[in-house]
Amino acid sequence: MMLCACLSVAACSNGSAADRAVQPAPPAPSGQPPSSPPPGADANTTEAGTTDAVAEPASTGVAGLNGDDSFCTELAALAASVSLIGLTDAFGDPIIARELEVVAAATVVGAYDELKQSWPAEIDSERAMFDSVYGGYATRSADAVSAVVASDESLPGRLDVQWRALLARTPIDAPISDLGISGADRPLLETAVQRFLSVAGQRVDDVRLGAPQPISAAFESYVAERCGAVAELLPIDEI
Repeated sequence: MMLCACLSVAACSNGSAADRAVQPAPPAPSGQPPSSPPPGADANTTEAGTTDAVAEPASTGVAGLNGDDSFCTELAALAASVSLIGLTDAFGDPIIARELEVVAAATVVGAYDELKQSWPAEIDSERAMFDSVYGGYATRSADAVSAVVASDESLPGRLDVQWRALLARTPIDAPISDLGISGADRPLLETAVQRFLSVAGQRVDDVRLGAPQPISAAFESYVAERCGAVAELLPIDEI
């Protein structure tokens, strides 16, 4: 939001001191340059010596990706990846949607496996619900990782790094429009996508993704208390 400040000066007709105070300074003698700020002065510094504040741009990326608690960071990566895959598939470019599944696959599988291996004992009763919500996506993503490995064994690691970096600066409420995969990795990705689809088929036809349980109130409450805004990434409807 832009703030506009308007300054008005009242005109007086009696030649008062107030009138004389706002009269422009006499021009510099011929041949002399106008005065300039002293060396090192900021162009945004006012005559009173204060500097206009420049607001830092707000972060637009996925919440919770950075931190010391791996449960929170991996859950953020998993939930955001699955959400953006679904959003892009439903409302975005279909070509990018197919590529996105492959690009995000190593992140989905890695985050899911990490969460399963280090599942908190205090919510052990929520394991089945978690598997119902995310297990099918992890299994489908494992097919995509296999397709990527067949193109280049080191490609899954590179895609994981690139996708996590993209998550850190990507709004969670809009389809992905540019995956930023270029150079030598571009043809490798395209080959992997075709190989993946030949094995797993289209996302809409994959029965592994059908009818997950809803996120339980107990799990959502636990995530909110432990991970804060990461709880907002959890699905509230079918993904």
